[in-house]
Amino acid sequence: MPSVAEEYHKGVEAMRGIHDQSVYFSGITATRNTDYLDTEHYTSFLRVQYNELARVRNTNGIGQYAKDVTGEPGAELLADYNAIQAQIDVICQMSHDNTPKEPGGVWAEVVQVNADGTWTRRSFTPTQTSSLRAEADILASLIPSYAFRQT
Repeated sequence: MPSVAEEYHKGVEAMRGIHDQSVYFSGITATRNTDYLDTEHYTSFLRVQYNELARVRNTNGIGQYAKDVTGEPGAELLADYNAIQAQIDVICQMSHDNTPKEPGGVWAEVVQVNADGTWTRRSFTPTQTSSLRAEADILASLIPSYAFRQT
């Protein structure tokens, strides 16, 4: 059974990964509209990290350990996890709601084959992309500074 310290570090690694992927996603969407594949990769990664935080949060004593190891009596690991997980939910829901769909609500194919035989990758609109980028920026900003310190 992993120790509280090992579990804490797994949570820190999850938060760092969330930060890095959010900054990366924000960067690529700053230069072009995101498509379904970009967003699906990002949200899939977020869901894995969400589940890791959910697992780590159930470790007995994890909250107090975070306060002790960071030297910040105000470090509220579980509150940080709650905020991060809530923001992941927002991003995943936005992605789901804005994924291109066929009539009847079925998700559209990622690639649309045109009448002339050429194909086009379906993407989100500029407004949808901007909204997703803003939410990714919010998520990156939620990662507490103690997650970036070596302990």
